[in-house]
Amino acid sequence: TGDIEFLRKNVSLGYRMAMMIGLPCAAGMMSLAAPILRMFYPSRQESAVSAASCLFVLAFGVIFLSTVQMLTSVLQGVGKQMIPVRNLAIGAVAKLFCTYFLTTVPWLNVKGAAAGTVLCYIIASALNMAAVKKYTGTKFDFGLTFGKPLIACLVMVAGVLGVYYGLTALIGNTWKRSALATVLAVGIGIVIYGVMILRAKAITLEEIERMPKGKKLAKLAAKVVRK
Repeated sequence: TGDIEFLRKNVSLGYRMAMMIGLPCAAGMMSLAAPILRMFYPSRQESAVSAASCLFVLAFGVIFLSTVQMLTSVLQGVGKQMIPVRNLAIGAVAKLFCTYFLTTVPWLNVKGAAAGTVLCYIIASALNMAAVKKYTGTKFDFGLTFGKPLIACLVMVAGVLGVYYGLTALIGNTWKRSALATVLAVGIGIVIYGVMILRAKAITLEEIERMPKGKKLAKLAAKVVRK
């Protein structure tokens, strides 16, 4: 329709949403890497704990994977569908080189492969971002897009770690009790993050209303904001 201003607002909101979802997912997996793997692999506890460092590295890539997905959709929408394919291919080549060289470093070993995957998405995300800016002219508010979600994540991580280690100190650290503490910590972390995002005004009620079932979510969010 040629409504460039509407396009830019949607691109900006979409990118913020990707960050608001990707950041807490990454932070949650990084802070509870070992407990999460222990929960899913009860018969291989030692192996799960030793693999936690790999999940910690891979979790960082979730941030860029979420933005790659969103920016790819934008570029497809403005008729530049081959650009994200090319950018992902460049990232994949970088991943191959990174994996090849880093996995030979003894203290890195398989973590080098995880780092290569993260590097792939960082490169693809950065190149997609540059293309979106070029073809849409969208400008991104750094504080609103990154700063406020990051602050909310830090508070969430503090709450998650406090709940997990507090519970395991009280009830024990066997597999079942650790799994229970992990699930509760994740649930409480979601609540903390949601409240912090709303209180920090990282997203407005009007923007929430534009989401699926947005009116119901906006009513709930309004109650949190008013408290």
